[in-house]
Amino acid sequence: LYDPSTISDTPLRVRPALRLATKYLLNDLRGRLVRMIELLWPLTLEELERRNFLYNEAKRVDGDSKKWLWMFLPEPIASINLAEEFDITSILPAAHYQLLRCSPSADWDYDFGQRALGIYEITWRTPARWPQLTLSSSFKLLKFREALNFHVDFWISYYHYDKETACDE
Repeated sequence: LYDPSTISDTPLRVRPALRLATKYLLNDLRGRLVRMIELLWPLTLEELERRNFLYNEAKRVDGDSKKWLWMFLPEPIASINLAEEFDITSILPAAHYQLLRCSPSADWDYDFGQRALGIYEITWRTPARWPQLTLSSSFKLLKFREALNFHVDFWISYYHYDKETACDE
């Protein structure tokens, strides 16, 4: 079941076993499978920040090479779908955050298929399995982006607000 070279596909590989473990009340097996999924994602803000630092530092050091660092990260949409289906709420914040970092114009399966053919396209785009995104997850993503845009706009306007000019008016 667990193959480190295919970390991004773990949610897809675990789904059938998790479905059976849940259906037949095999709680020990279900717990182990859930823990396997949880190990892919940071469960605390500190761990998320540490992973982001490591990822961004690796991107900075790696520069413009053909290595795609995201292939060692879990794919967020498969993880979100799995978490929603089997009530693994602990991974949802990190998976949604990672989804916000993904480019809607980059499809996971297409990009990996191109690499398998030896075709290297743009490396800066982080892909996701966009066709698998459910309607409810799409709506959550839009709400996250709207909230993020609102807060970014607020802080940008706050820091660029000229207090001296405003006092003169």
